Amino acid sequence: TSERDPDPAAGSKVNRGQAHDESETGAAGEPSASDAHDQSEPTASIIVASGSPLLMAGMTQILAAAPNLEIVAEIADPGGLPGVITDLRPDLIFADLGMATESDFAAMKLLRDQNLACKMTVFAPGIDHDVIKLAADYSVDGVILHDSAPQEILAALKKIFQGQPVLPANLQEAMSELNKNRRLLKELSEREVEVLRLIAEGKSNSQISNELFITVNTVRFHLANIYQKLSVSNRTEAANYYLRQDLAPDGQTRLL
Repeated sequence: TSERDPDPAAGSKVNRGQAHDESETGAAGEPSASDAHDQSEPTASIIVASGSPLLMAGMTQILAAAPNLEIVAEIADPGGLPGVITDLRPDLIFADLGMATESDFAAMKLLRDQNLACKMTVFAPGIDHDVIKLAADYSVDGVILHDSAPQEILAALKKIFQGQPVLPANLQEAMSELNKNRRLLKELSEREVEVLRLIAEGKSNSQISNELFITVNTVRFHLANIYQKLSVSNRTEAANYYLRQDLAPDGQTRLL
């Protein structure tokens, strides 16, 4: 049976170390086929994290059907996940998108900065900016969408535990496009990034000239270079490019 210990910092902890015991042995005490299967594959410890009680219930119900997954903690407090990861060092983390992005991606930064071996899988409703950021900048091990069937979820977690990343095809396409755009942005000079930022702010050539203390002809020169490097044909396309990349004032994408 499960033993639950209250953890004020991280919601409810669950210890299911004995979840798969003698209840599945054969009539004469011999291991059943199910037991033999369990013993042939290592058991993965997993933290389940979700701020939604309904989503948490669904996630844990699906995982309970897996003979080689041991839920070591269920985290409902958004701020508690990094601490529990540090304490338990699980093989897998199965977190909803809110948990994975909480406090400016705190859990992902912990895994990256401390080089922890825990593999993070995000349970997401779809592919959006945050999911792309998780994949592109934090090398999340897996993204599983809400509309996945239970067996697809379990199969994906098994692959992730074995070291195989699981990312939807459209996410991989988005990452490829992002990497391409980043390479183009790196070709811009510091002054060109300044001009591009001001274009995105709606400034005219004369306003840019006044703000950067350069001539209007120099602004036009920078614009021509920007258009060529970004493969755009006018200032509106250039501005949209800048805004789409979510650039910081220093020209670095905020995804970096």
